[in-house]
Amino acid sequence: MTSTSPPGTLLAGGRVRPLDRLTAGQLRTWLQARHARWPATANPHLLINLSTAGGLEPVGRGFIHAAVYGLGITAQDLRADRLHDEAQASGGDPLRLRTCSGSVTAPPSGTAPS
Repeated sequence: MTSTSPPGTLLAGGRVRPLDRLTAGQLRTWLQARHARWPATANPHLLINLSTAGGLEPVGRGFIHAAVYGLGITAQDLRADRLHDEAQASGGDPLRLRTCSGSVTAPPSGTAPS
């Protein structure tokens, strides 16, 4: 959802992450609201607040925890749920799960994975 990433994807941590239609739509709505509230911010982070909109720092962990506190779920739970859903949707395709999770690095060229 940046000018350098293809439609339906998010550039995060230097990686292009695929987004499902619902997530892409919600993200688009958030970005529009973010731009309406802070039209001149130079902060490159997806999540900003009143304290961070004038600078370049990300929001703190406390902001994230407060945002999900009332939902009865942690950020780790959300990530695990997304990976589980992706595993079901892809039939357990390991390459798609690797792309989705971003937690596995490729082995050096010419070597076999262990």
